[in-house]
Amino acid sequence: SKLGTKAHWDECYERELANWRECEEEGEIWFGQQAARRMVLQLKQLHLGSPTILDLGTGNGMLLHDVLEEELTEPEKLMGVDYSAGSVELARSIAQERRRGLERVRWQVLDLVSDEQSVGACGQWDVLLDKGTLDAIALSTHSEAAITAYVRSTRKLRSPAGVLILTSCNFTLQELERLFTQDQSIGDEDEVVESNVAAPPTFSFGGRTGST
Repeated sequence: SKLGTKAHWDECYERELANWRECEEEGEIWFGQQAARRMVLQLKQLHLGSPTILDLGTGNGMLLHDVLEEELTEPEKLMGVDYSAGSVELARSIAQERRRGLERVRWQVLDLVSDEQSVGACGQWDVLLDKGTLDAIALSTHSEAAITAYVRSTRKLRSPAGVLILTSCNFTLQELERLFTQDQSIGDEDEVVESNVAAPPTFSFGGRTGST
């Protein structure tokens, strides 16, 4: 699927960046605002104090806007990463314009699948957020290898007690359990737990319908 190609996302964010510059349209919120809200509520329920938070596949960065609005941590402890430079430029531009502390959030180009060195240099984080990034990776041509690389990257990026909060439309809970427990070559076994936040509405992505 083209949704699994970097060329598609580069084109997408080039278009959204042009729209932002012309009329300050922030662009699409993947999976919708309700899915983002559910992730923030789940994070809030963890009572982590003031955690460091890394948004994987940040897009226009709006998920971190929601995190900051809830005052769940300081802006200096937030970072959004994406393998599309256009995404990072868009997220940074919106944040600098909106301010309210958002100008102090960091944004960085990072390929979770094919840039192991940069992933290692990114440090470890208390919380990783993923709203649709794994789903997009699963639509790539060499999806099995890409998914394995993604799982390994999330292990490297998480602190010893760190958590990954993930929204997926393409994977069931059982499939996610297999993905995160089948490769124990690095680190201890992961625990996969279904969110206990109230059931969300359904939505479609990549030709399939599901929920967070």
